[in-house]
Amino acid sequence: MDFNDRLPSQAGIGLRHDSEFLDAFDHHILNMHQSGLVRKLMQKWIFKKPDDYSDRIFVEEADAIEPENLYFPASVLAVGVALGVIFSVGEKIKRRVS
Repeated sequence: MDFNDRLPSQAGIGLRHDSEFLDAFDHHILNMHQSGLVRKLMQKWIFKKPDDYSDRIFVEEADAIEPENLYFPASVLAVGVALGVIFSVGEKIKRRVS
């Protein structure tokens, strides 16, 4: 199957069944389909192949999780916990003194 054959043959625009624009939309969308404009727009904007397209799945390599990758997040978490404990103890001391 060719890439161009994969384009869907149907699309829709939601309008109320008693809309005054229904006939105008039907007419102009039918003209766009018949002229091939819808297919060209879909090929250009919806089903555009990337420049380096291939049939493989695009996956970037992930970095291995090593201890040096965890030092910064762990230290930020530890500082947050320490500040939380300090403020909690400070609040309790303040309430006892008051």
